[in-house]
Amino acid sequence: MKRKFIYLLSTLFIGSFTACNNGGDDPITPTPPTPDPVPTEDIAYQAEGLYSVVTTYMIPDSTQGTIDAEDFRVNKAGEGLVRIETPFIEVGSETAGRLGLIVIDSIPVVKEEEDYVFSVSGSDKVNTSNFENPIATIEGRISNGTLQASLRLSNETRQIDFQFLGNQIAFDEANILDIQIEHDAIVGGPEINGREIVFYVHPQTDMSSLELAPVLTLSKGASSMPASGATIDFAQYKDYTVEYTVIAENLSTNIYSVVIKQGGDLSLSSFENWVSESSSYSDLLRPTPNWATSNLGIESIRSLGILMGVNYTGGPVVLQEENGYQGHGAKVVTANTIGGASLIPGVFPSIPVITSGSLFTGDFVVDAMNTLNSTQFGIPYFQKPTNVKGYFKYTPGENYYYCKDPSVSNEAEIDNTKTDECSLCAVLYEVENYDDFLNGETIYTSDQIVAIAQQFAGNTPDYTAFDLQLEYKKEYDPTKKYRFAIIFSSSKDGAAFSGAEGSTLWIDEVEVINE
Repeated sequence: MKRKFIYLLSTLFIGSFTACNNGGDDPITPTPPTPDPVPTEDIAYQAEGLYSVVTTYMIPDSTQGTIDAEDFRVNKAGEGLVRIETPFIEVGSETAGRLGLIVIDSIPVVKEEEDYVFSVSGSDKVNTSNFENPIATIEGRISNGTLQASLRLSNETRQIDFQFLGNQIAFDEANILDIQIEHDAIVGGPEINGREIVFYVHPQTDMSSLELAPVLTLSKGASSMPASGATIDFAQYKDYTVEYTVIAENLSTNIYSVVIKQGGDLSLSSFENWVSESSSYSDLLRPTPNWATSNLGIESIRSLGILMGVNYTGGPVVLQEENGYQGHGAKVVTANTIGGASLIPGVFPSIPVITSGSLFTGDFVVDAMNTLNSTQFGIPYFQKPTNVKGYFKYTPGENYYYCKDPSVSNEAEIDNTKTDECSLCAVLYEVENYDDFLNGETIYTSDQIVAIAQQFAGNTPDYTAFDLQLEYKKEYDPTKKYRFAIIFSSSKDGAAFSGAEGSTLWIDEVEVINE
């Protein structure tokens, strides 16, 4: 069925009314409702239903008609409140026209013996495709699985009266409305992103066995496989991901992925283990776990350059270093990507002259039109970091390119008065949800920052210890959600597209100290 959901934002005025049938008798005249001892939240839940209805409509002095086999929804909207969604209404008159789905929210419902009675009138929550500034007046009764309802839409110029009569049918909704896991290892979640639901466990959790019993809140009438409350060893599933099939009353289904992720563990990153950045570029590597690089950005520049006639032939800007401070390490390099003006401004990006290498905790998702938005800094973090320690060495490149206007990144000139420096930084910031992040434009300026530490360094030929001590700008609150970003850049002004070609930063044995 074709539907247009209209989301309505404020509360209806509650009042009494008389439903009109173009001057005839009232189609429904419920007896005055009396309070019921059943808790109000149960009343709203019990009143829920999906109904196959016959809809009749009448427009005074104009037209009338019937719409068959449409559905009418009654859903719980709060304690003692329901939300009514009418069928998708498109009546056969130019006067009425295409009304679309009509939603009326926060309607009080009471129990009257074995029936459920609702009524409301107001104007703040009604919106249709072709009916300006309407007042909606609705009253109805649900009795033994049968629904009767009257709806009037009116404004200064016209009025339409609808009658709905039908029987309850099987619900077609197959959704997880909420999910909870009670376990000492769980430190975050649920994060519901569409049909992916993520929980986080403590960084020190033994992931070889992870028996959890998710408890699901489902759409009314729905069931699930696995069942709600069933104990599952998530360690037996690839990527700790279990698929839940939710089955509606009418047997339609939705599949949800419940994912368990280990919270950020940055106690020690020795950069011994590297994996492919993506399945498309197996030769581009990143340290694992928790680290990302700007290598995919360089590959994007290379691909775009082919179209623009810009022949960048350099390699990745972040590589594994065989001779680290101890074992392997990481090498971060600033590249001369030549520069090229956009073929079509606003459609294609320009290519910068200088591209700084970056190694950081988080993710890199290419945004060709705004390269600084590609860096999604930080991982979900469940501890209070105080220091970031490690070892580095740095060699600045010979020719420093200065970009006067970062919005024109394809223009930069050599400035021999400047010498490049590397950047070693750490930022703890709070988020509403773990899928929020700061990027290259906001990581050092956002009011979400809770703690920050920055160190810049010039020529440092031998491995040298560093200690970034975080300065807290806000009080740490363990009940809030945080991301923690550690960022190493081979040119400190790389975000402004300035730096020296060939500047190289080596990093190894990075350790986070937590309170």
